[in-house]
Amino acid sequence: MPEAARRDMLAKTAASLPVGRVGVGEDIARQILAFMTIGFATGSIVYIDGGALIS
Repeated sequence: MPEAARRDMLAKTAASLPVGRVGVGEDIARQILAFMTIGFATGSIVYIDGGALIS
C-alpha cells in the first residue's frame, strides 16, 4: 500500500473511533499487563478497539 494511502486510511479510521486515534502495540501490552496483575478477573473478554463496538 502506498504510504499516502496508508496515512489516509489511518486518519479516517482514527476519526471514526471515540478515542480519536488508532491503537498501537502498547495499548494491547498494557491491557495484558493489567489482567496479569489483577487476580480477580477470570474468563473475561475485553475488546481493545478504541470504542469501535460502541460507535
